[in-house]
Amino acid sequence: MTITSLLEKAPGLLTWSILLLPLVLAPHFPAVVAVLLMLYSLFWLFQSVTYSYQLLRSYRLYKTLEENASKGNAEAAVELLTRRYSGLSHRDKNLPLASEEVIHMVLIPTYKEPYVILDATLSSLLTTHTDPKRLAVVLACEERDFDNAKVLSEKLAKKYAKAFRSFAVTFHPKDTPGEMVGKGANITYSMREVTKHMQEEGLLATPEETERYLVTTIDADHLVHPAYFQILELAYVKSPNRQQHSYQPLPFLYNNIWQVPIFNRVVAISSMFWHLIESGRPDRLRNFSSHAQPLSALMAMQFWSTTTIVEDGHQFWRSYMHFRGEYKVIPLFIPIYQDAVQHTTYSSTLVAQYKQLRRWAYGAEDIAYVLVEWWKKRHELPLRRTLYLFFNLVEGHVMWATAPVVLSLNSFTFRLFSPEFTTSAMFFNLSMILSNFFAISLIGIVISVWMSFVLLPPVPETEGPFYKRMYLWLSLAFQWFLLPITTLFFSSVPALEAQTRLMFGNKLHFDVTLKIRSGETLQGQKPSVQ
Repeated sequence: MTITSLLEKAPGLLTWSILLLPLVLAPHFPAVVAVLLMLYSLFWLFQSVTYSYQLLRSYRLYKTLEENASKGNAEAAVELLTRRYSGLSHRDKNLPLASEEVIHMVLIPTYKEPYVILDATLSSLLTTHTDPKRLAVVLACEERDFDNAKVLSEKLAKKYAKAFRSFAVTFHPKDTPGEMVGKGANITYSMREVTKHMQEEGLLATPEETERYLVTTIDADHLVHPAYFQILELAYVKSPNRQQHSYQPLPFLYNNIWQVPIFNRVVAISSMFWHLIESGRPDRLRNFSSHAQPLSALMAMQFWSTTTIVEDGHQFWRSYMHFRGEYKVIPLFIPIYQDAVQHTTYSSTLVAQYKQLRRWAYGAEDIAYVLVEWWKKRHELPLRRTLYLFFNLVEGHVMWATAPVVLSLNSFTFRLFSPEFTTSAMFFNLSMILSNFFAISLIGIVISVWMSFVLLPPVPETEGPFYKRMYLWLSLAFQWFLLPITTLFFSSVPALEAQTRLMFGNKLHFDVTLKIRSGETLQGQKPSVQ
């Protein structure tokens, strides 16, 4: 057993200890358990209040920036970011690289997505405020889907190849030794092939030439905001240490938000809220889903990990270790629109949602990676910042798995394992304190309801007659009553499974999330998820 595999057991052991310790101690030391539960609940309340405040603060910045960007005033939008975040420079003149010189490489991994999905994604690239001749598109296909992908890529190339600066197609070989099947292996192979060709063509002859290239990875269903590339390139050229930065847009799950089951909608909206919150705290922001990074930095790091199913979050730690702690993620506060999880039936949509969250939660394996890499580079990494980021990593995964369970079952623990304690004054006072905590936390629910109404797009007319659209719109308020169920079964349980798998060395493999659009699936079936 390697030290890494041993350390991968740590998050699961910590999580299960938090869940089981109260059950073990309650019959013998109920007062101790009561104090521990109160402290846990107090920490959770503090986090909830902090999140609510940060959500409102970030939403205000997003709206102001997005309004400026949509009006074509990208400079003013980036100036807002410059004033807020130290990672950008106030210098507007004599910049070593002009924004018009930046070439955007748009990397799109695909596996069995239908034509309608990819067509919409490529079409959205043509509607941006950036000259398409500065967009170099790379379609990263899988050899496992060769016959379908070949036909699809040829059809897309025929339609779009002349519209962009270039249009490349790669096929990642199947069953490559030492790789885990997934997005990371595909996009790494794709960029290796593309950069090899670019070097042969003399396009990366100097560091200055390589510095012009900025790589954005987007999934097959992603639709970029018209101002995305403008905001990105301005933030890039204003970054004094641009090679040590990556750039994070907001992942907004707008594309099919009104077509998915209510549980999936709650998960999608909660995810949007979370990324707004994290964008407002760039000191702890990590890569997620679509993000951009300089080509030169990616080449120096050998691109992405080929041995993980959570390549986006893991890329943060790879970059952090590669640059010896001198690495930051710059929030862009401009969205890239994505699909919420949607499958062919109601039940299969819920299952697909669970699998996606389980895969995200498997990012707990980064805890072992960070500990091993920190020990190797402990004399080169900034201790204070590394400890801060590591604490956030551990706290995030542990609270993800434990909070819904602990908060739901705290009184049940005493009633089952220490019934005599439930008649004590201490239990009564504990119940009153926890009730007050939950009452205060309702403020966060009110904020969530309001944010749901102001953040989401209107219900499209394609969703049916007026009364049905009104029902969907009003359901935004009532859906939050499902939050206890949603957080338990679509937060805690998948996280517990992921961490338990890590404990026992049961590796999780990459599950591709099915992409459908406007009622169309790969089989041409209409999804019954409304």
